Parts: sequence; structure tokens; C-alpha cells
Amino acid sequence: MIKFDGHDWCWVRDGESQLHAHHVSQTITHGGGAIFVWGCMTSCGMHYMCKIEGKMTQTMYISILQDGFMKTIEWYRFKPSCIIFQHYNDLKYTTK
Repeated sequence: MIKFDGHDWCWVRDGESQLHAHHVSQTITHGGGAIFVWGCMTSCGMHYMCKIEGKMTQTMYISILQDGFMKTIEWYRFKPSCIIFQHYNDLKYTTK
């Protein structure tokens, strides 16, 4: 395998179409890690962000709204009756 012009190149014999292990190099494109967060933004700026451990559930989402979202409202001294809250329609966000 040879690096050239930002790519890995290898040569195969005429008539050989099967890939072998020595033709392939393994890569990790993003470091192999992930972190999930919930955050909000307002017309005055951004504020509280919550780290999500594991899969977000409807119970966790309600807890985040009661804690992080309400702290943001208090921080900016918004009137709750004047807020337009927007989110996408994932089932955990639209549950009754």
C-alpha cells in the first residue's frame, strides 16, 4: 500500500478482482467516541446544557425541561407566558 495525493493505493495483478486483507487499511473517522447533550438557545443567547447519559427517555426529557429549561427562563428573566418553545417531533418529546 502506498500513500499518494492523500489516498492509499495498492496494485493488484491483471485479472485479480478479489480484495485481500493487505489491500485494506482500517480507519476511525471521528475518534470512536460520542457525547449527547441537550441545549437551548434564546433570542438573548444560549444557556444551560445537559449531558445525556445513555438513551434519552420521555422521563429524562421532562426532567431536563423542569431543570435546565426553567433555569434558562429564570436566568434571562423571561415571562413564561411570552415564550415560544420549539422542538422537533420525536415521540419522546410529544408524549402525553
